[in-house]
Amino acid sequence: MPGYLLLFAFLLCGVIICDALFSHRCGLVRLWLGLCMGLMLMMWLPVPFAYLLNFTRPAQLLGLAVAALLALLATWGKRFIRRGAPLLNGTCPKIGFLGGMPVWLPIALIVPFVLLSGYLQYTHILRELDGALYVGQSTNGDLCLHLGIATGLRGASFPPDYTILPGTLLGYPFLSDSMVTSMLLFGSDLALSFTLTGTLMMALVYTGFVLFVWELTHKSAAVVLSFILMFVNGGLGFLYTFDGALKDPTMLNNVFTGKVETMVDHGDITADEARRHPGRNLITRALGRDTNAACDGYIRPMEQGDFILLCTDGLVNTVTDQEMLFEIVHGGDLDTCLDRLLHISKSQGAPDNVTAVLMQKL
Repeated sequence: MPGYLLLFAFLLCGVIICDALFSHRCGLVRLWLGLCMGLMLMMWLPVPFAYLLNFTRPAQLLGLAVAALLALLATWGKRFIRRGAPLLNGTCPKIGFLGGMPVWLPIALIVPFVLLSGYLQYTHILRELDGALYVGQSTNGDLCLHLGIATGLRGASFPPDYTILPGTLLGYPFLSDSMVTSMLLFGSDLALSFTLTGTLMMALVYTGFVLFVWELTHKSAAVVLSFILMFVNGGLGFLYTFDGALKDPTMLNNVFTGKVETMVDHGDITADEARRHPGRNLITRALGRDTNAACDGYIRPMEQGDFILLCTDGLVNTVTDQEMLFEIVHGGDLDTCLDRLLHISKSQGAPDNVTAVLMQKL
């Protein structure tokens, strides 16, 4: 709990500062700027003290004290300015919390995306399965770096080193991870700390974009269209798979349950590279200790003469799709087709068991 209170305290200081500095702007702009300011304060203010005290609890508390002092000065300055500036003392026009923006606009655009972002953060940061910890496939290993930085900064001297390369200065932009470290120092949960700060930053991106387009156009249709083009067309990469999902329903499922197959669908690697990828066997759902594992079902119409080949990765990893297709369609006797595929797999060094079932619609 203290870690979450630390985050809230920095955010509150940021909101107080921006409420004083930007009192002529609408409430939503002041709130957005304040939350951005709070995150920046939490990232930066503990750092100078970390050079003297290492990245420890005292450094965080001293950073928070400076943030509180800045908030106090901003509040005092606001009162001082208002005494000498009647325009700021209640005679300026009322602009409302949303500054003339329709209430439905931020609700319809920002809220659903924040909820989706929070869900994806919660399910893709750290997930325990069968005694092991997994990260979501969408990060492709990058999140492991951030997790390592956040946990490695606890008590670290400044400037910090890479945890896996002692003596080498950390050259990666790490201040967003240092916020999580600050929370960890006060007992917060690692996954929840990443989820909370990550979702908040994503919410600020959505809100800032809506405010930006509204400021330029003051047209709801322009805001909606720009938001869709920015975040649906390009921002959430997995939505690209909806095009392919119309033809192959498994593509959408792979976004959430597969790793390497998603990389193939997105064009990050070729199908041939996928066969040799070290994470080719990673999935996020499997039968085992979880007796309630969900199973997907698809209705795929078959014409007369069509084949279905069910096989394990022992065959897939050693025999190409083209070789399988040739043996089934052009290889000759179907009764010996699986024997030929088994021979090819064994001759190419099958490292795992090979099991296959071939069915044909008559």
